Amino acid sequence: MSTSADLRGWGPGWPVDRSADMAWVRSARSGTEFQVHRYIAPIIKHVIDEIEAEGYLLHRPGQVRDDWSYVNRAIRGRSAPSNHSWGLAIDIDATQFPLGSRKRLPEWIVEKFREHGFEYGGNWRRRPDPMHFEFAGTPADARRIAAGLTTTDRPVAGEEDIMATAEELEAIVRKVVAEENGKTRTWIREELVRVVKSLVAEIRKR
Repeated sequence: MSTSADLRGWGPGWPVDRSADMAWVRSARSGTEFQVHRYIAPIIKHVIDEIEAEGYLLHRPGQVRDDWSYVNRAIRGRSAPSNHSWGLAIDIDATQFPLGSRKRLPEWIVEKFREHGFEYGGNWRRRPDPMHFEFAGTPADARRIAAGLTTTDRPVAGEEDIMATAEELEAIVRKVVAEENGKTRTWIREELVRVVKSLVAEIRKR
């Protein structure tokens, strides 16, 4: 486990409320959200988007929301502040990789976080925490790593584009429900092809 964050220049943790230091980040593909310290927010955004771009979605339809981040609390079972109370830690797929389990997230994900200054809880011997990643550096380290990131964070489609597509699809469904003549099947097929082509064009712009 990394040195306590207060000894690395992050100031006091739990029970001090650090919520004013937090920022929200959202993964481009699954829309998974994390609230983390603003200094590491660009790093988290970069890493989670790379992970999802390589095929590991942090959330899939029907899954329980089990990706966690900032919370002002102590380490479980102890009186010392958790790295979550500084916004320096996130948990991924917590129900699949529970505290104390020897299960591990894929090693390429572990390595990607390690390359960006994070320690993996799954490597802890006494009480492994395979859902858990925490930033192990100083505020200066976080700013340096964030400044060196490549700009690969543009989503497949902007949020406005996604909403527009959802509205189009809803309109199609409403049209089909209201349609009473024999043209329904041809019409919906043509409209769905058009929407899919639009989405493919957005993906190819990346």
